[in-house]
Amino acid sequence: MRQGRGVSAVRNSTLRITLVILAIIAFVGAAGHWPAAAAYTATIATTDLSTGMKGYGLTVFKGVKPEPFDVEILAVSPRGDSPGSMILVRASGKNIEAAGGVAEGMSGSPVYIDGKLIGAIAYVFPGSDHFIAGVTPIADMLRMLDYDDIGTDSVASTRAAGAPPLAAGATMYVSGASQRAIERLSEAVSFRGIRVLPASASLGTAARDAVASDYRLVPGAMVAMQLAEGDIEVSVYGSVTHVDEGRFLAFGHPVLSLGAVDLQAAGATVHTVVRSDSVPFKVASSLENIGAFTQDRLYGSAGKAGARAHMIPVIVEAVHDAGGKPVRVQSAVSGSELLVADLFFTVALGGADQAIDRLGQGTASIDYVIELEGHEPLRRSDTVWSASDISYAVAEVPRRALELVVGNAVEQAVVKSLSMNVTVSAGRRTARILSAIPLEPVVAPGGVARIEVTLRPFRGPLTTRIVEVEIPDDTPEGPVAFMVTGGGVGDDDEGESYEPDEDALAYMDLDELLAELGRAPRGDEIVVQMEDYFYDYDEPYLDGEDYPHTDLLSGVAVSTSQSNPDARDKAGDSEEDGDADHGLHGTELPSARLLTEWFIEGTTWVDMEISATD
Repeated sequence: MRQGRGVSAVRNSTLRITLVILAIIAFVGAAGHWPAAAAYTATIATTDLSTGMKGYGLTVFKGVKPEPFDVEILAVSPRGDSPGSMILVRASGKNIEAAGGVAEGMSGSPVYIDGKLIGAIAYVFPGSDHFIAGVTPIADMLRMLDYDDIGTDSVASTRAAGAPPLAAGATMYVSGASQRAIERLSEAVSFRGIRVLPASASLGTAARDAVASDYRLVPGAMVAMQLAEGDIEVSVYGSVTHVDEGRFLAFGHPVLSLGAVDLQAAGATVHTVVRSDSVPFKVASSLENIGAFTQDRLYGSAGKAGARAHMIPVIVEAVHDAGGKPVRVQSAVSGSELLVADLFFTVALGGADQAIDRLGQGTASIDYVIELEGHEPLRRSDTVWSASDISYAVAEVPRRALELVVGNAVEQAVVKSLSMNVTVSAGRRTARILSAIPLEPVVAPGGVARIEVTLRPFRGPLTTRIVEVEIPDDTPEGPVAFMVTGGGVGDDDEGESYEPDEDALAYMDLDELLAELGRAPRGDEIVVQMEDYFYDYDEPYLDGEDYPHTDLLSGVAVSTSQSNPDARDKAGDSEEDGDADHGLHGTELPSARLLTEWFIEGTTWVDMEISATD
């Protein structure tokens, strides 16, 4: 037997021990026989293939046991030891005819010529002959077994150069979530060439256990790259190509193109194969965990049998105060920092949609907890208002915080668990700031500035609240201004609140970031913040221009200048104005908050005088 140069150079040490030819006659004739999970298989290189050669492939058409189908080589484009070769084959046979051709979910299905593994079904051609498929050579896939499994590398492209347009399994299936949650996840992963569709079928616990007992991790078996499991599940289905001493290869094409990964691998069962004018597809459901994917590369995925991927428990509890049964959604999502925020959002939005059971406006009280290894948990309570989509708004609040935590540039955050509790009201529980006046126009350093804020609750009578701001002893004398605003971001805000400066937050120490997120203003708070334009700083400004200061939480740029007494008025007219926690050079500015029963909208300013004399 002549080994191809690319194969022998990469995996000769593994394949030289024992060669077992998985002949189709033996597979079909041994009724009830199930091949060993770690059989060595002879391979053949693309240089030894030619047009007209015939062989067979293995895939699951129904249930969990692989069945054979016929293949004939139509063309070969070898590149020697360089990756990127492509083998074009025509599939046939009873099951292929019944399916209407090569189906999505067959990606990874091994193909054999003379009992030797040549590669995996990987690509199909939508809108053309459904019986023709592209095969990724096994030499390219075997390269993955030599990569280090620990790392954070990734690749930018989702397909190899010159690859046909559609991977035979590049579809992510979601069960248990609302259609809107599925569409949002689709937007998040679309740049990776992945489609997201609702799962067509699922199994109950008893049925899953019964099927799982027959599952074996063998070439041709179905496998799921499972990104979420539980009440809401997210999986990409494909087929196993090769099993080698506890390692396995699958798909034959990139799934998410993340490089070294830690993603859960589960068995899967096929309910049926659906014929389609575009591309036939398998209807599948995931089974129990069988290991972990450790590589997700241009030419397929690799994993370890029996390993456990890091999955994060997620609990979402939601209730509508107008009635209806409380909803509790319990899932586990991948701990990958590139995926976890979007996967959590899928679960959170799915749970909120189930509880609210409608689209539209609403006000919600939300509590969420992000548990971390080696750090205090982030616990937050907030009030959220949306005029158009309250479910989306409540899911976005913790998603945004989670994205900042896992994206920290100083330290890798290991998330242990995520939870969210939401109570939604269909009504509009908002109040707008109409005006604010100082009860005493002059306050001494070390004194208390008392500001009366007039609110107009939605369809309610005018009401007032008094906010007290303690003035530090070392506050310089002179005119000052306070900005009075709400602590959250609402649909009706007119430039008062903005997204955070995420670059600045990303480079905070993780504990500092958690503290910053924990003390962020709530949407139902009145926030009073002294502006810092009046401070007489020692360091000169360049060319007399305003010195920009950006508050990390609000992302608000505050214009400050020694020579510009109208800086606050200009800031008020700018779309970049807002409250700031700290002044220039780290000076802490006086501020205060007052909790209310409404989501606070609107912004105004108050002028006062700091003076030690009456």
